[in-house]
Amino acid sequence: MNEPIRITDGFLTTPIFAVMQSAFLGAEIPWYYNKGINKPLVGNDLTDYQFTHKIYENNRVCSDTFELMQPILDGIKVRSLVRIKANLSTRTETQQSYGLHCDTDFECLTAIMYLNTTNGYTVFENGERVDGIENRLAIFNSQLRHAGTSCTDSQVRVVLNVNYF
Repeated sequence: MNEPIRITDGFLTTPIFAVMQSAFLGAEIPWYYNKGINKPLVGNDLTDYQFTHKIYENNRVCSDTFELMQPILDGIKVRSLVRIKANLSTRTETQQSYGLHCDTDFECLTAIMYLNTTNGYTVFENGERVDGIENRLAIFNSQLRHAGTSCTDSQVRVVLNVNYF
Protein backbone atom coordinates (compact mmCIF):
# COMPACT_ATOMS: atom_id res chain seq x y z
CA MET A 1 0.00 0.00 0.00
CA ASN A 2 3.02 2.29 -0.03
CA GLU A 3 2.93 2.79 -3.79
CA PRO A 4 3.29 6.41 -4.83
CA ILE A 5 0.39 8.48 -6.08
CA ARG A 6 0.80 8.63 -9.86
CA ILE A 7 -0.19 11.90 -11.50
CA THR A 8 -0.55 12.42 -15.24
CA ASP A 9 -1.29 15.85 -16.63
CA GLY A 10 -2.95 16.08 -20.04
CA PHE A 11 -4.12 12.49 -19.67
CA LEU A 12 -6.61 12.63 -22.55
CA THR A 13 -6.10 14.26 -25.92
CA THR A 14 -7.58 17.74 -26.10
CA PRO A 15 -10.50 16.81 -28.39
CA ILE A 16 -11.52 13.78 -26.29
CA PHE A 17 -11.20 15.72 -23.05
CA ALA A 18 -13.24 18.62 -24.47
CA VAL A 19 -16.15 16.27 -25.25
CA MET A 20 -16.01 14.76 -21.75
CA GLN A 21 -15.71 18.12 -20.04
CA SER A 22 -18.57 19.57 -22.06
CA ALA A 23 -20.80 16.62 -21.16
CA PHE A 24 -20.19 16.78 -17.42
CA LEU A 25 -20.15 20.56 -17.10
CA GLY A 26 -23.19 21.00 -19.35
CA ALA A 27 -26.91 20.86 -18.63
CA GLU A 28 -27.64 17.31 -19.81
CA ILE A 29 -26.26 15.24 -16.92
CA PRO A 30 -28.70 14.40 -14.10
CA TRP A 31 -27.01 15.12 -10.76
CA TYR A 32 -28.30 13.58 -7.53
CA TYR A 33 -28.12 15.25 -4.14
CA ASN A 34 -26.14 13.48 -1.38
CA LYS A 35 -25.99 14.89 2.14
CA GLY A 36 -23.14 13.86 4.38
CA ILE A 37 -20.42 13.38 1.74
CA ASN A 38 -18.15 10.79 3.37
CA LYS A 39 -19.78 10.47 6.75
CA PRO A 40 -23.22 10.83 8.30
CA LEU A 41 -24.32 14.44 8.52
CA VAL A 42 -23.48 15.81 11.95
CA GLY A 43 -25.55 18.68 13.25
CA ASN A 44 -26.56 21.25 10.69
CA ASP A 45 -23.42 21.52 8.52
CA LEU A 46 -24.77 23.41 5.53
CA THR A 47 -21.67 22.66 3.44
CA ASP A 48 -21.64 18.87 3.84
CA TYR A 49 -23.28 17.80 0.58
CA GLN A 50 -22.44 17.07 -3.01
CA PHE A 51 -24.11 15.91 -6.18
CA THR A 52 -23.21 12.60 -7.80
CA HIS A 53 -23.89 10.81 -11.04
CA LYS A 54 -23.46 7.01 -11.05
CA ILE A 55 -21.92 5.71 -14.25
CA TYR A 56 -21.07 2.10 -13.35
CA GLU A 57 -21.83 0.14 -10.17
CA ASN A 58 -22.67 -3.42 -9.09
CA ASN A 59 -21.56 -4.90 -12.42
CA ARG A 60 -23.87 -2.76 -14.49
CA VAL A 61 -23.80 0.40 -16.55
CA CYS A 62 -25.94 3.07 -14.87
CA SER A 63 -25.58 5.97 -17.31
CA ASP A 64 -25.44 6.79 -20.99
CA THR A 65 -22.17 8.58 -20.21
CA PHE A 66 -20.41 5.22 -19.83
CA GLU A 67 -19.24 5.33 -23.45
CA LEU A 68 -17.38 8.56 -22.68
CA MET A 69 -15.31 6.64 -20.11
CA GLN A 70 -13.67 4.31 -22.63
CA PRO A 71 -10.58 6.48 -23.27
CA ILE A 72 -9.91 6.64 -19.53
CA LEU A 73 -10.50 2.90 -19.05
CA ASP A 74 -8.18 2.10 -21.97
CA GLY A 75 -5.54 4.53 -20.69
CA ILE A 76 -5.43 3.09 -17.18
CA LYS A 77 -5.65 -0.49 -18.52
CA VAL A 78 -8.69 -1.63 -16.54
CA ARG A 79 -8.95 -5.41 -16.17
CA SER A 80 -12.05 -5.34 -13.98
CA LEU A 81 -14.24 -2.40 -13.12
CA VAL A 82 -15.67 -1.84 -9.63
CA ARG A 83 -17.35 1.58 -9.86
CA ILE A 84 -17.37 4.85 -11.76
CA LYS A 85 -19.10 7.95 -10.51
CA ALA A 86 -18.90 11.67 -11.07
CA ASN A 87 -18.83 14.05 -8.10
CA LEU A 88 -19.91 17.67 -8.28
CA SER A 89 -19.32 19.94 -5.32
CA THR A 90 -20.45 23.54 -5.27
CA ARG A 91 -18.48 26.63 -4.36
CA THR A 92 -18.16 27.47 -0.68
CA GLU A 93 -17.11 30.77 0.92
CA THR A 94 -14.18 29.06 2.63
CA GLN A 95 -12.56 25.84 1.53
CA GLN A 96 -14.11 22.76 3.16
CA SER A 97 -12.51 19.33 3.47
CA TYR A 98 -14.97 16.47 3.14
CA GLY A 99 -13.31 13.97 5.46
CA LEU A 100 -10.74 11.23 5.02
CA HIS A 101 -12.10 7.99 3.58
CA CYS A 102 -11.27 4.93 1.48
CA ASP A 103 -13.29 4.37 -1.68
CA THR A 104 -13.70 0.62 -1.18
CA ASP A 105 -13.59 -1.96 1.61
CA PHE A 106 -10.95 -3.92 -0.32
CA GLU A 107 -7.68 -3.15 -2.04
CA CYS A 108 -7.90 -2.10 -5.69
CA LEU A 109 -6.96 1.11 -7.51
CA THR A 110 -8.65 4.50 -7.56
CA ALA A 111 -8.30 6.96 -10.41
CA ILE A 112 -9.51 10.54 -10.06
CA MET A 113 -9.95 12.56 -13.25
CA TYR A 114 -10.25 16.30 -12.70
CA LEU A 115 -12.72 17.83 -15.16
CA ASN A 116 -12.16 21.49 -14.36
CA THR A 117 -9.42 23.61 -12.83
CA THR A 118 -10.28 24.95 -9.40
CA ASN A 119 -8.50 25.63 -6.14
CA GLY A 120 -10.19 22.48 -4.80
CA TYR A 121 -7.84 19.54 -4.33
CA THR A 122 -7.48 16.00 -3.01
CA VAL A 123 -5.47 15.60 0.17
CA PHE A 124 -4.12 12.30 1.48
CA GLU A 125 -3.64 11.08 5.03
CA ASN A 126 0.12 11.04 4.44
CA GLY A 127 0.03 14.79 3.69
CA GLU A 128 0.37 14.56 -0.08
CA ARG A 129 -1.92 16.78 -2.11
CA VAL A 130 -3.14 16.71 -5.71
CA ASP A 131 -4.34 20.04 -7.04
CA GLY A 132 -7.51 20.11 -9.12
CA ILE A 133 -6.26 20.81 -12.64
CA GLU A 134 -8.42 19.89 -15.62
CA ASN A 135 -7.37 16.80 -17.56
CA ARG A 136 -5.17 15.64 -14.67
CA LEU A 137 -5.45 12.01 -13.60
CA ALA A 138 -4.33 10.74 -10.19
CA ILE A 139 -4.05 6.99 -9.52
CA PHE A 140 -3.52 5.48 -6.08
CA ASN A 141 -4.29 2.46 -3.92
CA SER A 142 -7.96 2.57 -2.91
CA GLN A 143 -7.00 1.95 0.72
CA LEU A 144 -5.04 5.21 0.90
CA ARG A 145 -7.28 7.50 2.91
CA HIS A 146 -7.99 10.75 1.12
CA ALA A 147 -10.41 13.67 1.13
CA GLY A 148 -11.71 16.05 -1.47
CA THR A 149 -12.23 19.72 -0.81
CA SER A 150 -14.64 22.31 -2.06
CA CYS A 151 -13.47 25.21 -4.18
CA THR A 152 -13.84 28.94 -3.64
CA ASP A 153 -12.88 30.13 -7.13
CA SER A 154 -15.43 28.41 -9.39
CA GLN A 155 -19.15 27.63 -9.20
CA VAL A 156 -18.46 23.88 -9.18
CA ARG A 157 -15.69 21.32 -8.84
CA VAL A 158 -16.25 18.17 -10.90
CA VAL A 159 -14.22 14.96 -10.75
CA LEU A 160 -14.64 11.44 -12.06
CA ASN A 161 -13.86 8.65 -9.61
CA VAL A 162 -12.97 5.21 -11.02
CA ASN A 163 -12.35 2.16 -8.81
CA TYR A 164 -10.85 -0.81 -10.64
CA PHE A 165 -8.40 -3.67 -10.89
